[in-house]
Amino acid sequence: LRRQSYNGVERPAEAIEWARKAIEQSPKDITLHEPLAAALIESGAFDEAERELETIRTLAAEQGSRERERSFLTGAHKRLSARRAEERLKKRGAK
Repeated sequence: LRRQSYNGVERPAEAIEWARKAIEQSPKDITLHEPLAAALIESGAFDEAERELETIRTLAAEQGSRERERSFLTGAHKRLSARRAEERLKKRGAK
């Protein structure tokens, strides 16, 4: 189940489904929340992705793994900003 949840970039809808199932079984496992956040970003579910990134930040603080998660969160926030900008440009171009 875990390996399948990492297919987020190519098939975000499928990755979201698998990651959510995996998280149901292991809700405190940060490594399962990361692909969910990435897939949500790629699917355009930006608000939900923000909530998932906050979950990762909280779990990292609780588990004392802030350093490990810092690089993922930094990259994820950059990608989220880029995807939001892409969506705004698409909307402007469609008008």
